[in-house]
Amino acid sequence: QQANAAAQRAGKDERVYLTVGRAMLLVNRPADAARFFAAGVKIAPDDPEAITRLGIAKAAQGDRAGAERLFREALGITADYGPALQALAQLRAGR
Repeated sequence: QQANAAAQRAGKDERVYLTVGRAMLLVNRPADAARFFAAGVKIAPDDPEAITRLGIAKAAQGDRAGAERLFREALGITADYGPALQALAQLRAGR
């Protein structure tokens, strides 16, 4: 509930949504994390961090195809974005 309240107060600041999403992943709530990351992507659709984090949450939910699509999307924006490259490699390695 506190996470939802913080995100609602954030308005158009995608960083708050990303921070709450990371917290949701830390407590093993990938579906909630995906919801917050998706809100961040909606605010900043060209932010490779937001897109990559959404992909990580999708992978944690078992959506490997969706995760790969998002990692590739992030790399389409910034070809050498390290976190997306690493996440894609881990996905391919089956982790």
